[in-house]
Amino acid sequence: MGLLQSAAAAAADPASNVEREPEAVTGEQTQNEVARKHFERGYQLTQAGELEAAILEFELAYKTQPNFSVLYNLAQAYTASGRVIPAINTFKHYLALGGERIPETRRAQVRETIRVLSLRTGQLVLRDVPTGFDVSIDGNSLGLTPIAQPVRLGAGPHTLVVARPGYVPYSVGIQIQPGAELQVHPQLQPRLDASVVLQCAIPNVSASLDGVPVGSLPARIATSAGPHRAAFQRAGYRPQALQIEPVAGEQRTIACALEADPNDATRALLRVEHPLGTRTWIDGSIYAGPMALPSGKHQVRVAGQGYSQTELGINLAPREERTLRVVPPLSVDAATAERTKAHDVASTAMYITGITGTAAGLTALGLYLYDSSKARSWDTKSAQLVERLNSNPTSVDSQELDSLLAEENRIRDRDSVALGLAVLGGACWVATAVIYGLSREDEPKLTTSGRSFDFKLEF
Repeated sequence: MGLLQSAAAAAADPASNVEREPEAVTGEQTQNEVARKHFERGYQLTQAGELEAAILEFELAYKTQPNFSVLYNLAQAYTASGRVIPAINTFKHYLALGGERIPETRRAQVRETIRVLSLRTGQLVLRDVPTGFDVSIDGNSLGLTPIAQPVRLGAGPHTLVVARPGYVPYSVGIQIQPGAELQVHPQLQPRLDASVVLQCAIPNVSASLDGVPVGSLPARIATSAGPHRAAFQRAGYRPQALQIEPVAGEQRTIACALEADPNDATRALLRVEHPLGTRTWIDGSIYAGPMALPSGKHQVRVAGQGYSQTELGINLAPREERTLRVVPPLSVDAATAERTKAHDVASTAMYITGITGTAAGLTALGLYLYDSSKARSWDTKSAQLVERLNSNPTSVDSQELDSLLAEENRIRDRDSVALGLAVLGGACWVATAVIYGLSREDEPKLTTSGRSFDFKLEF
């Protein structure tokens, strides 16, 4: 009998396909009456074809007064609505609770129904899912992983969700084939809503987060909120491991606190000589005298009032004894003031030469344009005079010639002045460029001499 046929039979033939509850005992009259009302409404809704509402009423009836006979009707409603797995489970529960009280004919019918319904199911198997993830199918939770047994589902489409705080929920649509097994390997990605910064003042320290190396320090790692394990290590130091638990939206900074291993037989000895009034730090720790340090790289810093901070890296050989002399450059305040004064003087000189050059150039340009106009006028007058002289020499007197020559001389004089002003302007701009080049400050250079690194500042 098909699923819908079973539901139709239940409505058409209540005597054969609907279980009636037995009469209630006197002490439980009220509770049984409530359960009976839910049962009767469920039966009526089944006849009307409102299967989901009928399922709710049958579930309430069984919850109010557990009675195996209600399970049969609930399983029939599940079957008719296409909810195969709840139908199978409810039929099995019905057989287990009813036992010998269920007629053999009915038991055989239910077992056959379970067999037919099982043909319309498949299995889901989850692979490679860590412990503690909540698994739900179609909104119904199956519990936390690990889920050792395959999950039986009705054939057809379903929605699988695998979720856990700190991870992006994995949601995917799956298609279950009748009698087949579907294996799913969820891709679970941490929700990178926090970050951790690992740093260390000691050079060449290896760091890891949750066992994964992070590369050179300092390092910023995007990660999920929740517990994590940070670790630092370097030869000659005791390893350090600590638990951290950043919250969402937080950036947690973790600094190493490595301690030298007193049992390390390869340790070196370092002495630092530095001027009075300065302090020295080795790998971020105050230097108070000769220090036994693990071999390898270390960072030395010297600073003090009246001195500029100096930093340098050293590499100690195993069992080496070294005296390091560090002389930081004196305070650059005075030098800065002198350079500022020199820059001011140079700036003033550049302004003067620049303005002078610009004024001379503009004046030369003005004279050149003015003389160009006068020269064109003189050329016209000269041409006319020559023409008259050729046609009628007596019409030209000496005064006209003298006036024309005098005007030519004035034009030449103004041209000479314009040329001189142009040369002056060019010289002023060249001087401006030279002053600008000389006024540029070179970066100070650090020099070293010998094994002990004597630092000086050169300008």
